[in-house]
Amino acid sequence: MFKVNEYVIYSTNGVCKIEAISKREVCGEAQNYYVLNPVFDEKCKFFVPVDNNRLTSKMHKVLSSKEVYELIKSIPSEENIWIENENDRKEKYKQILENGDREKIMRIIKTLQVRRKERVKNNKKLRLVDEKLLGDAEKFLYEEFAYVLNINCDQVLPFITQQIKIEKE
Repeated sequence: MFKVNEYVIYSTNGVCKIEAISKREVCGEAQNYYVLNPVFDEKCKFFVPVDNNRLTSKMHKVLSSKEVYELIKSIPSEENIWIENENDRKEKYKQILENGDREKIMRIIKTLQVRRKERVKNNKKLRLVDEKLLGDAEKFLYEEFAYVLNINCDQVLPFITQQIKIEKE
């Protein structure tokens, strides 16, 4: 069970603070809910039933700074996970995002960035579905990294690049 004032990742909605655990009545039945406020979107609020395993399984503890550095360090050795069939790729990548596996999300980002570079060399653009998936994956991971490392979201990619260069030296 999560606690009030704890920070979690909620599905693809990014880093959220658990503001409260409150009792709410829905359809005549009282139930406890986690009240989640996204760190990077203060206008939004999520109510997650405490006893709903399907929804609470989408809540994950935020990585530690050590875990972030270890994940960044692993990037060069990560294999691409390109799936040739567009529909299969879209479904698999969406599933990975929903499950919140940061290592696989990092692999999606690496795969799609490599793919984008290959297409640009041939005077083509990344397919729209892949651009959307890349944007979603980057938002998911970069917001968490920004929160954990106490930097702005737009500083995450340069930070990752710098860390990889340091590792190579």
